[in-house]
This record gives sequence, structure tokens and C-alpha cells, in this order.
Amino acid sequence: MDAQMSVAGQAWVLPAASTHDPMDLVTVEKAAEEMRVARRTIYSWREKGLPVIETPDGPRYRVADLREYVTAQRRRRARNGHV
Repeated sequence: MDAQMSVAGQAWVLPAASTHDPMDLVTVEKAAEEMRVARRTIYSWREKGLPVIETPDGPRYRVADLREYVTAQRRRRARNGHV
């Protein structure tokens, strides 16, 4: 069903189980995996305001921030008539 809905532009219809706690810090690779997007999408979100935490091992993203960012995007699109 997810694949069929993805073709229709609704990739988020069925939530996926997360293996991360909301407060976990993850790499861009894990962030992309968690959100089911390409790494370049995470970089794009970062440029548009997704919070990033710089660590000695490189940038990290809090799982809760990723979820909140996507939720805010969806709400903004819905308000603008884009479902």
C-alpha cells in the first residue's frame, strides 16, 4: 500500500516503526533512513531551518526535531491547499 500511495504523492500514509528514541541524535544517513527520504533532502531541510547539532564527529539531528519539522511542513502544505 505504501508503494501505491507513494506514486500518488502520499508516501507518509502509513507510519513506519521507529527504532530511535525521540531524543536520539543521528547522522544524516540515519536521519534520511528514519524519515524515508534521500540524504540530500535532509540537507535541504537543514538549509530551510531544520535544527542541527554540531558534534566533534559531525552534524547530528535529533529525531524529535526531524519529526516536528516534517509535521510542520505537512500542516503548512495542508493550510495552503496542497495535500
